[in-house]
Amino acid sequence: MPRYEREHKWLSLLLDCYSVIDFSVQNAIEQSEKTIACYKGCTSCCYHAIYLSTIEAIGIKFYFQSILDQQYRLFIIKNLNEHKSICIFNVENCCAVYKMRPITCRRYIVCSSSCKENEDPTITRPSDVLEPSRELLYHAIKITLPFYKSLNIHIQDNEHIFDFYKRSNVLLSSVYKNIINPQQQVIQC
Repeated sequence: MPRYEREHKWLSLLLDCYSVIDFSVQNAIEQSEKTIACYKGCTSCCYHAIYLSTIEAIGIKFYFQSILDQQYRLFIIKNLNEHKSICIFNVENCCAVYKMRPITCRRYIVCSSSCKENEDPTITRPSDVLEPSRELLYHAIKITLPFYKSLNIHIQDNEHIFDFYKRSNVLLSSVYKNIINPQQQVIQC
């Protein structure tokens, strides 16, 4: 998205972060001896709580407002108004914001067998949940730090980068309306 990256300096930080995350996931998949159970059209994880950082929420808002075509936006608004228990960005069993999906979604890979209805494999079979590199996760998060510094949000003294990341996270469902409404900021800093 070179044109958009020139217009929005923070976007390059987010896309670079996602590249590192995607690399770490692909590397973990290649090193795993288990069969990956996730497949296009599976929506099991779309029913779980999805946490994301401020920059990721802004990325989804940007993608929703600037990239998605009107038909997808209307589907998403309809999903929000129907108060479904599934993520509003799930449109006909596909993620409408897949290219801008949060780290939580990118890193969540289940092995061996598909999830049963209402199953949370992190509880029922944690050994089947792929664990991509935490070192690369920390590296990816560090890439986004200039964004937070530009908002005057700083890491506290002796705070680990991952603790800062968790502190800056919100529940995706709590910012749905802010993402869809072009007049509202995603998150008040």
